[in-house]
Amino acid sequence: MRVDATRNQGAAGALLSRAGRRLLRFCIAPGSVAKPLLQFGVAGLAALLVLSTILVIILDRTATSEAVNTSRQLTRLIGREVIQPNLSDALVDGDLARRAEFDQIVRARVLRDPVVRVKLWTTSGRIIYSDEPRLIGSSFALESDQITAFATGMVWAARTDLDRPENRYETKQRQHQLLEVYLPLRTPNGRKLLYENYVLYDSVQANGRMILLDFVPAVFGTLLVLELVQLRLAWSLASRVRAGLRDRERLLREAIDASELERRRIARDLHDGTAQDLTALSLSLEVHSRQLARQGQDSAAKTLDEASAETRKSVRQLRTLLVDIYPENLHEQGLEASLGDLLDPFTVQGVKTSLSVPPTLRSGREAERLLYRVVREALRNVAGHARAQSIDVRVSVENGRVTLTVRDDGRGFDVATLSNPPPGHLGLRLLSDLAHDAGGQFHISSTVGGGTEVRLELPIQ
Repeated sequence: MRVDATRNQGAAGALLSRAGRRLLRFCIAPGSVAKPLLQFGVAGLAALLVLSTILVIILDRTATSEAVNTSRQLTRLIGREVIQPNLSDALVDGDLARRAEFDQIVRARVLRDPVVRVKLWTTSGRIIYSDEPRLIGSSFALESDQITAFATGMVWAARTDLDRPENRYETKQRQHQLLEVYLPLRTPNGRKLLYENYVLYDSVQANGRMILLDFVPAVFGTLLVLELVQLRLAWSLASRVRAGLRDRERLLREAIDASELERRRIARDLHDGTAQDLTALSLSLEVHSRQLARQGQDSAAKTLDEASAETRKSVRQLRTLLVDIYPENLHEQGLEASLGDLLDPFTVQGVKTSLSVPPTLRSGREAERLLYRVVREALRNVAGHARAQSIDVRVSVENGRVTLTVRDDGRGFDVATLSNPPPGHLGLRLLSDLAHDAGGQFHISSTVGGGTEVRLELPIQ
């Protein structure tokens, strides 16, 4: 009972140390606050760029739409204030004097940037006036936009198709895009006409860009200010988190140090107390067994011999536990001898074992303890699961790194199960964490029916 309780205490201390080291690895991030803040800033700027691009597209469409509306308003203003007051039925009937007078008014008051062409249509599709004289008197089939404008009485705008027959004289404007705007009007006698002017679409786009430029700086400036405010908040938050992590690191180190001291105290007490008592008890049982044997009490002597053997077995188990809790004598005894002790029970059971350790190995106390723990945990799994016939433990040194391999020819297992380890394999994951804490690499390779290899690489301290 005393040995079991001590084993539980040692295991608890070891788990506390391992858990603390794992948590330290996640909590102690290298670098300063600047790195995560830079990442946050870059992500924010990327989001700002995407958002700005989307807003520019939306504003561009809105600005173009507003510019087209401006062209409609311009056409309505010209039609109501200039064209309508100068319309006459004589113009519709083809009076040349009236047409010349109307032409002077159009050229003086209408044909200026952005308006480049003026036409007057009848409901039948005949052009009764245009600043391009060759079109006057020609008839063309009305387009859907013109019919819609006649029917609704609304101002209508559309992109100009320069390939239509009525636009065959627009040779000077073919390098430009045009916007045609229609406005239904009436003569003094109520005859319906359709006033049409062509507006340079380049000018419309220029107006759109001017509207856009009025909005973009304000929008972008607002987003930039928002990004700067977020960076300031992120800096403050990251600094506070970093301070919290430093406090947690300090507390964890104190807890790990306290755990190491407690484990050392437990190991010392067991070695100086329980282990010595059990050794003395074993010797005492042997003495009394010999006395009983000389007295002819063979049955009682046999019982004491069995008790003495069990006591010696408990002493060996206790010494193994002491190395597990705090293997201080590992450095004194040497790694090769300690690993040999771990392989001895397998040799007794008939398992073929081999051990290779460089005689001049100097890897440091902590590295030797980790090598010992990896071998011990691997052999525990072999004993509990593998049913192996041979075990090979090999330690080598190359390029400033010490490499440990533990191979067996047992049943093996699916290494994918280590992500959700079954009973008996949890210790391997904990050793993997310890290896990473020490700056090393830990790897397990195994196949069902093909044996297992545990590999550990550590830098030489």
